[in-house]
Amino acid sequence: MFLKKNQKNTSPNKSLRITRRVERSQIINFEFNNQLISAHQGETIAIALLANEIRTLSYNAANKTGSGLFCAMGVCQQCLVKINEQNYEACRTHVMPDMKVYSVNFNNE
Repeated sequence: MFLKKNQKNTSPNKSLRITRRVERSQIINFEFNNQLISAHQGETIAIALLANEIRTLSYNAANKTGSGLFCAMGVCQQCLVKINEQNYEACRTHVMPDMKVYSVNFNNE
């Protein structure tokens, strides 16, 4: 199923993950902006958020714009998130159980 920009996934299985003929690892939970998110162990933060239909990872208050996953390989740094007061690339950081992840606000950190 392909979704148009800003179109919500209305399928019974809300996840955007491939489910047929794929073996998945253990499901773990973490928080993103105080929202509980389910992920499979070994997934990156960016992929786990994308699978849960969260695309905006950081904000620029001056431009009133958000940014998210772009290159998905750690080159562009558009997917920066904050963990323990440090910025990390969500596309290169693996999810850990009970991890607390927050959006980066570039004009009001």
